[in-house]
Amino acid sequence: MIVGVGIDIVDIARMRLAVERSPKIIDKILTEQEQKELDVFCDGKTTSNDVRFIESLSARFAAKEATVKSLGLSLFTVGLHSIEIKKNNDVPYIDFPTHRTFTKRRLSFTCSLTHSGTTAAAVVIAEYND
Repeated sequence: MIVGVGIDIVDIARMRLAVERSPKIIDKILTEQEQKELDVFCDGKTTSNDVRFIESLSARFAAKEATVKSLGLSLFTVGLHSIEIKKNNDVPYIDFPTHRTFTKRRLSFTCSLTHSGTTAAAVVIAEYND
């Protein structure tokens, strides 16, 4: 049964500016595991100059926001590090390394990420598995 659907869109130029102003924002958005995965994906270039990195960072932020929206919650309540966006054979999926409440309630999440030169977007469907 579908619990909710969340969608979010991020302006990539604004994310680039945020990273340029304060590179520590990367640590606030991404968990250590996500940073390691993106370092490999982006050849170790975690800077605002790396187009692929900023697009991926933007898409992951959008996915985290869409995830909490699918539950009718706020990102401030759940926390950015409570949600990890991972990939399995290039298919994104959502994990909750520190917030097992969602998996104990038998919730599953389907997500789709996309980005163009200017925007990144994510759609998440939360489902209850009886």
